[in-house]
Amino acid sequence: CLKLYCQCFAVKIYCGSNCRCLTCSNNPIHESERQDAIRGILSRNPSAFDTKFQKLQKAKLLSGGGGDIPHARTISHKLGCKCRKSACMKKYCECY
Repeated sequence: CLKLYCQCFAVKIYCGSNCRCLTCSNNPIHESERQDAIRGILSRNPSAFDTKFQKLQKAKLLSGGGGDIPHARTISHKLGCKCRKSACMKKYCECY
């Protein structure tokens, strides 16, 4: 489970007992494999482990500056997904 769709690996933590990965290598025993995977992913995409969400400055941005909207979202996706065929139904999609 040294892939970005593993939620533990994507935030650079080890998998724990709650993780449902099979044949997991995201643990201290396989640290060299884990570091190789991290380096490989970062060489292809330097922002791969960055957060996928951004905080909006104020809820006023959503209302066009005319006032606050009660219960307005203050977090949004930075880029959004690029799913074409899977219709956002895979774990690696940000929308899943």
